[in-house]
Amino acid sequence: MDVLSRKLECLVRNWSTPAATPHAMRHHSDSVSINAPIHTLPDEVLSYIFELGSEHGKMVQFSIVASHICQRWRTVALPTAVLWSDINLELPLRKVRKRYCSGFQDIASRTAVRPIDLSINLASNATEQQMGDSLRFLKRQVSASDHVGKITRNPTNSCTSLFTLDFIPRSLSTRIRSLTLTHGGWYFDGPTLAYLLGALGHCHALEVLILNGVYLEDHNIWNEPVDVTRKRVVSLPKLREICLYDTDNVCESACCSLLLCVDAPITSLAFYLPEADIPIHWYRRIAFLASVRTLNLRCTFLTKFSTIIEILSNMPNLDAVSLEGWHEVQQPCSAIQIADHYTTGLKQVHLDHVGKPGATQALMEGLARHGLPHSVADGKLDISLSILCKDSAQIFDDKCEGWVWIRRNVRAVSCQ
Repeated sequence: MDVLSRKLECLVRNWSTPAATPHAMRHHSDSVSINAPIHTLPDEVLSYIFELGSEHGKMVQFSIVASHICQRWRTVALPTAVLWSDINLELPLRKVRKRYCSGFQDIASRTAVRPIDLSINLASNATEQQMGDSLRFLKRQVSASDHVGKITRNPTNSCTSLFTLDFIPRSLSTRIRSLTLTHGGWYFDGPTLAYLLGALGHCHALEVLILNGVYLEDHNIWNEPVDVTRKRVVSLPKLREICLYDTDNVCESACCSLLLCVDAPITSLAFYLPEADIPIHWYRRIAFLASVRTLNLRCTFLTKFSTIIEILSNMPNLDAVSLEGWHEVQQPCSAIQIADHYTTGLKQVHLDHVGKPGATQALMEGLARHGLPHSVADGKLDISLSILCKDSAQIFDDKCEGWVWIRRNVRAVSCQ
């Protein structure tokens, strides 16, 4: 409301001229007042309201619905670029009477020069023929001079476009603020990681990257030398968030290879740990670990407790960590060794699907030995511990020494 009030005041000042009569000035001031009826607001104020409501995708769908209230609102809203900045492309494209129904290029043109949030979703039941036809149709709509680039070495395989993004205009790729790719666990032949890195190299304004079920072909990443694994590193100076998800638990190790190829000031990181023991040297190759402040990890039944500790100790500025599948983590058999140089700055820990208290207690004890402060008031560990488990009663069972220790030594413990 304060932002809108300042905009209205600015409009009143800009409208004032020596030729304006006091009556006209008063009438104009009343029409742009914060308390004025909405139907009296000038078009420029209505347009600004649509911009505020749609910024960063806050209420885009509501704004689109509101634009249909009357002809005047529709006329004002249509040229508002930010209203169209949240683009969701579903593949394969729908057909109506044997013709493709796609407003992708039209919507993209309406975004003008605004940053955009782009989501590309591949239906899991789509056939390769359907995908190929849809992608060829989209590429025909993009002029050759406006392509992202000829990154793929096999142009006849149109499905590689899902990684090269060569069906997106170059003018659009340089304005992508958020990119979400959902491939539903589809497998593709060829160096898909190299294709995707080539496409990301054109997305200079990218701030958020989300990959869901995207299979990135990579060979034996855990054992490759550093200079081979990182022979291509993409610099993304604005990228602050990476989320790598995989609901089928088949692509996670390949997706993790992407982390080695990105140089960016990442502050929020989420990824699934692969169902394999990851060598310690792999984490030390990631360029942006020191800047990460929020971490979300999905553990598997093969995840070692020492792996979790190694990841945390390589993120010195971490504020909050969420560990999913905590019950699957292999329990520590003795006191966990943490690097002497590590000093934790953690303030929040969330553990999902908690089983026995052994790993949780070992984690708290390890952090306490490495800088986790104690509350001045009661001497407890000054950290917020959130636990999600099926049986919350076990946490308050006085017969379980592990949970008793946690309740006595951790300042804030919440259970869901």
